[in-house]
Amino acid sequence: MELNYDRGFILNKFSYSESDIILKVINDEGKKQTFFAKAAKKSLKRFSGGLDYFHLLNLEYSSAGSRSMGKLITTSIEIPFDTIHRDLSRFALASILLEFIDHFLKEDDCEIKLFEELTFFFEKLEKSTVPLGVFCTTLIEIFRILGYGLLNNLRIQNALKNNLWKELFFLLENEIVLHEQKELKSIHFAKKILFQT
Repeated sequence: MELNYDRGFILNKFSYSESDIILKVINDEGKKQTFFAKAAKKSLKRFSGGLDYFHLLNLEYSSAGSRSMGKLITTSIEIPFDTIHRDLSRFALASILLEFIDHFLKEDDCEIKLFEELTFFFEKLEKSTVPLGVFCTTLIEIFRILGYGLLNNLRIQNALKNNLWKELFFLLENEIVLHEQKELKSIHFAKKILFQT
C-alpha cells in the first residue's frame, strides 16, 4: 500500500457507520478529495489531532482506486485555529466558507490559490476585530478564483467600499442562492448569530 502525505482542511464530514467517517478535504494543492476514515470515532492514537474543522491538518492516506475513495490513515494538527472554535460569530462565518467551497469545487479539481486564500482567511479570522469584513472580502476573492465576477455588481462595490458589512453579507447571500439555486445551510445559522434574524 503506497502512502501519501498532504496538508489540508476538512470541508465536510459525515458518519458512515457507528465508528467510521467519510471526509471531504481540500489539500495544499487546492485539490478536493474524499477519504474514508475507518474507526475514526474510536481511534485516538491514529487521529491524535482529531478531525475538527478549521485546523490545518497533516494527512497520511492511501490513494483511491479507480472505483473507491482514499483511506485516511492518520492526522495531526499543523496549525490550530482555536479562536474560531471558541467564538460563535467566527465559527458561523468559517462554516459558510467551507460549505461554499465544498459545494462549488469539483472532486479532483486543483485550485492552489483557493487553499492559499482559505489559509489566509483562517489566519485573519483568528485575529480580526471585524470578522464579518474578513469573511466578505475573502468570499469575494474565492468567487473570483472560481470564476464568478461579483465585483461587476455596483451594489456589492458600494458596500465593499464603504465597509457596509451587513448589507454586503446579504448581497453575497443572494449571489450564492443565484448560482446554486438553493441556500447553504450554514447561512441560516450565521444570520441568527450575526444579525438575530
